[in-house]
Amino acid sequence: MSLIVGVGARSAVHADDLDTLIGATLAGNGLDPARVTALATVDRRAASPALVEVAARRGWPLLGYPAEALAGERVPHPSALAQVTVGTPSVAEAAALRAVRDTGAQPILLVTKHTDGTATVAVAAPAGDPDTYRHHRAAVDRGGEDRHDVDRHGGDRHSEETR
Repeated sequence: MSLIVGVGARSAVHADDLDTLIGATLAGNGLDPARVTALATVDRRAASPALVEVAARRGWPLLGYPAEALAGERVPHPSALAQVTVGTPSVAEAAALRAVRDTGAQPILLVTKHTDGTATVAVAAPAGDPDTYRHHRAAVDRGGEDRHDVDRHGGDRHSEETR
């Protein structure tokens, strides 16, 4: 199963904190970091030293998308603050979905946005991949509900906005 990690971040985010959030999000959802094929974000954050450093550490390409392209993605947790500050109602979720869509596959959001207050991450994968379906079903079956809609890292659910 190929995975894309979408990231929204404030300008003050530190690489170590972002890397920790990504690692915790993947591990907490039973996802193998070796399956990640890219890190995706809004184009104005693609040159952020923290994002560049994390992508390099993990050996992932860093993809940047214009806010207008991200605004076209339907996401479960849009943010009015992100709309005002970035020009799109979502960065992390939308970037992950857009990156999968750009491979020609229909995306599914495996992990909705998780935040630590300075960054937000989300994870998407191709919907047609049998491993994606098994992972998603197992997560729903374990919790009796779709736990991907729960922010378990605390913090401001709208912190993916860049200021």
